[in-house]
Amino acid sequence: MDQARWLLAHAKNAKDDDLQRWQAVVAPLLQVADWETWLRLSRDDFKEHAAAAGGWKPWLRRCIEGEDWAGNPHYHGIVVPLPGDGVEALGRATCQLVEGFLAQGKYVYAFDPDDADKIYKVLGVELLPGNSWVAFAKLVLEEE
Repeated sequence: MDQARWLLAHAKNAKDDDLQRWQAVVAPLLQVADWETWLRLSRDDFKEHAAAAGGWKPWLRRCIEGEDWAGNPHYHGIVVPLPGDGVEALGRATCQLVEGFLAQGKYVYAFDPDDADKIYKVLGVELLPGNSWVAFAKLVLEEE
């Protein structure tokens, strides 16, 4: 069976309980007929591959463009939680991942962490004024 490989990009300070819940709830929403869904936390991928990749920027490229030995992409797409809990924007790191996946023509979706029964197609990002690492951009979502 083919495997649809997804990266769940999240804030560095996301709680373990939230991440586990998001994985359990979001993975079925990404299911495609005749494909196994595999959803990996960006934190886990970073811990496993960033040092060997050569740091932050090469790790980003690995996630976005990387392939395994057979030529299959490391990730077919990315899914991100919509900002919430008083946070109105994506951090710079998550924004860089989203932009990279969009530029490669890969799947990019968002979900509401408080009501994760639906995913939303991401069309782009809108950069915010200033240079804050934690409030860097807003997602542009497809109209329902």
